[in-house]
Amino acid sequence: MGGVPGSGDDVTLAGTNTYVMNVTGTGNVANSVTVNAANLKIVSLAFASGSVLTVGADFSLLKPGTGNSRITGIGSLQVGGTLTNAGTIISIVAGSMVINAARLISSTGTVQIGATSTLDLQLGAGGGSIGIAAFTSGGVLFDDVGALTITAASVGNLGFANLKIGNSATSALTIAGTVTSGSTITFAGTTNGASLIGSATNSKAFDGVTISGFGGADIIVVNGADTELVSGTSLKVYNGGTAGLLLDTITLTGSPIANGTYSLTSGTITAACYLSGTHLLTDAGEVAVDDLAIGDMLITADAGPQAIRWIGQRAYLAGLINVHHRDALLPIRISAGALSDNVPTRDLMVSPEHMIALDGVLVAAHNLVNGSTITRFDDLEVVKYFHIELDQHAVIFAEGAAAESYLDTGNRNMFTNVLEYAELGIPVGATVPCLPIVSEGAVLAAIRGGIAARAEACGFTTSADAELHLLVDGVSLYPTAINGQSFCFDIAQSARDVRMVSRSAVPAEIDPASADRRRLGVAMAGLTLSGNGLSIDVLAGEKLLSDGFYPADGGHRWTNGAAQVPAALLALMDGAFSVTVQLIGTGMEYPVAREGAVVALASARAPRRAGAQRLVA
Repeated sequence: MGGVPGSGDDVTLAGTNTYVMNVTGTGNVANSVTVNAANLKIVSLAFASGSVLTVGADFSLLKPGTGNSRITGIGSLQVGGTLTNAGTIISIVAGSMVINAARLISSTGTVQIGATSTLDLQLGAGGGSIGIAAFTSGGVLFDDVGALTITAASVGNLGFANLKIGNSATSALTIAGTVTSGSTITFAGTTNGASLIGSATNSKAFDGVTISGFGGADIIVVNGADTELVSGTSLKVYNGGTAGLLLDTITLTGSPIANGTYSLTSGTITAACYLSGTHLLTDAGEVAVDDLAIGDMLITADAGPQAIRWIGQRAYLAGLINVHHRDALLPIRISAGALSDNVPTRDLMVSPEHMIALDGVLVAAHNLVNGSTITRFDDLEVVKYFHIELDQHAVIFAEGAAAESYLDTGNRNMFTNVLEYAELGIPVGATVPCLPIVSEGAVLAAIRGGIAARAEACGFTTSADAELHLLVDGVSLYPTAINGQSFCFDIAQSARDVRMVSRSAVPAEIDPASADRRRLGVAMAGLTLSGNGLSIDVLAGEKLLSDGFYPADGGHRWTNGAAQVPAALLALMDGAFSVTVQLIGTGMEYPVAREGAVVALASARAPRRAGAQRLVA
């Protein structure tokens, strides 16, 4: 090539002969690289173990006619711009090939991974501009028994026309990001046992994706939880062990294993339940769900009075519920008057999946949470749920609000008294909902918008003020100076524990259009510790930022509302020191209540009976 290329050079590997260009060492740089093989020829860029090639702009694998341009080996390719793959990316040698690019376009390209190798394809990572990764057509072949990881930026999308996962227990495709709705992912072969693994923090990783060929011992993992229930070609994904939160619904095509049901790894799904102590409307007036019995008549919205055919029960010690399962198991509190005037008449507490009837549809309670009038409730020691089953699924009235009875979706075994049901010889209950179920789209957005408007009218509002302060060894400390988005705190003496405390909110609860269900505090660009003759700048990407921090997102990192300043840095501060926190503007709004507000809600509340709180199913 006439010498070693530099960072400003554009390199083209092309020719009429088949040949291999080797990459060795770690100091290889170029502005752009194009690999372009002629017809019937193969041109390969081969990475030696531990080698690194850094390309500042774009990298292109072209495939004119019947030629084939390839990347092979087990090194590291860092691409600042777009990686275009019309050739083949091959990782068949024992070891790992890492490719980091802002954006990947694969029009006719192929990816092949061997039995003992791993390809880690990182897209939009590294703190630069965030690219959208898209496999637009032709697809990517994930071959044989290797392991493929595709990492996309948090706001990126991955689209697959036909992504195939290998046919072995060691085949595993891991995707960190969101696959574009309408994409197709295929499990290859009939041996089965492959894994499709979604982002640990994204419950909608495969929303709207068609997955074919799934069966046998194949596994789909979303948000850290295995899939758990399949009916026909509808795969519902839950998180939370024996009673989890519905995360997603996936369409499957292919042959079921047996009896119309796909074989999956573990678990059951949630049921719609009322918290103990909830009052339901019977033909004799309101009765606490704990006091109801089989045969009692409940008033329904459209089907007239119906007799209770069965009452299911389940209970948990709140303090023993794993932190990752609390949102799935702890109740949703719908404050008195949150839905309309005097509806509900008292605070209504239901399980997260319980359906509320609004505007002619059914909406799960967790989809109504707004952070103010409808919230998650954890101030209880024992969570006891009841479900009330009628001959027909129907809308009944709980604390004056229209809500559903129990619908049998194959999850009856989750109740502790399920043997009682079997002993009674009761036939299978209703499996068709009495109203359409809405979990997304314009109808849900309109319902949430109405609830938000009512909350504001009742005195609840939002504020852009995060009320950022520090908690220094348990004592609150407020900023001594604020300059725009820079907050300076003066600490009089050395400290062992310093936490950045602020208001927090779940964007999806505040904004009906948001799908972000993380609890977010402030977006920190960095912080500076000054004292003891030192000044330490900590950028958002610093790995020490872990406790109370989410992963870095470009040039900032969100806190969860109580993030810890790394103890290793505090140990360097001897005596008085200062902490300066630099935030970025995000437009985040936090729910607050005006002083003396919420009169309409509070006046509608009535006291509950004394005793332990209970939940109704």
